[in-house]
Amino acid sequence: MKEEYIQFAPLFAGLDADEQKMLGERFVQTTAKSGAVLFQVGDAADGLYLVGKGFVRLFTASGSNLATLGPGSVLGEDSLYRSAPYDVSAHAASDFEYWKLSDQDLRAMIVQYPAIGLKLSQNFGSLIAQMQDYLVQQLSRTSELTGLPRNTLQAIADQLEPRKVAAGQTLYRAGDLAGGLFLIESGRIEVQPDTADGERQEVTDGSLLGALALLTNKPQTTTAVAREETLLWALLADDFQMIASRQPGLRRSLGRNVRPLEPHRPDPGRTASFPDAHFYPTAARHHPGDCTAHGAAAYPGRRTRLSHRRKRRRHVSGRKWRDRADR
Repeated sequence: MKEEYIQFAPLFAGLDADEQKMLGERFVQTTAKSGAVLFQVGDAADGLYLVGKGFVRLFTASGSNLATLGPGSVLGEDSLYRSAPYDVSAHAASDFEYWKLSDQDLRAMIVQYPAIGLKLSQNFGSLIAQMQDYLVQQLSRTSELTGLPRNTLQAIADQLEPRKVAAGQTLYRAGDLAGGLFLIESGRIEVQPDTADGERQEVTDGSLLGALALLTNKPQTTTAVAREETLLWALLADDFQMIASRQPGLRRSLGRNVRPLEPHRPDPGRTASFPDAHFYPTAARHHPGDCTAHGAAAYPGRRTRLSHRRKRRRHVSGRKWRDRADR
């Protein structure tokens, strides 16, 4: 019975059979006697309710009877999804059987299966509060935001908006004013430098776009085009400025970690499939060729550059040691 109610409830429309099953497994069955109070106006919204058997009455803050709901009805979702206190009271009008999905269980499920959270948000008409934990996790894994405290990441997550970009659609063009930060959830974006000797780069899940233009307050220097349908999270420029004014660490983190896309000059020994280091600094640092004799051969001049650095370090450290000895 529970599975049928979930299948036909508009609130859960768009979920496939597997997603409906995962959602249903997190509902906990409970019973209540006639007259029992499920929640009152002003209570913290800690879950949503799916009516199984019996009826429940909803009352306004003034005590007026608002509605009577029966089997298959869902209640409490509006306050839960907005992370706001319940704005109505719910009393059992008869012996009552229901299932409850707690806020905590919903958040945990969305962290594992974010597609469910996105579909629930679409049905609700705006991003649900339970997406926040997942978004904070995604932001914390973004190299440009490394080291930011959770409260800053939460402030960003609160303002993110999901945006779909169709294949072939342009996200922004070179010369455009900074529109915001864009975090790719899924899909592929091709970034095209506005230089004759530049090489096009592809960025995928977890990549952050648009940061440099926001930081410098200058027009975009690249054009970003979706190569397949892409889902991304957008932090609009005004929201970025508002958060940055309250969380100064945001600008500092981006200033340390964001680098411009420079004209691509291929190294003779680098494989064509290896991504450009300016767009994938982490991947480049961990490229096997950077730590092996093979890597030194693959990058002409690398060993020479390293030897100069080592000599300089030895010279400086030796001078310091001699100065100490003289004292």
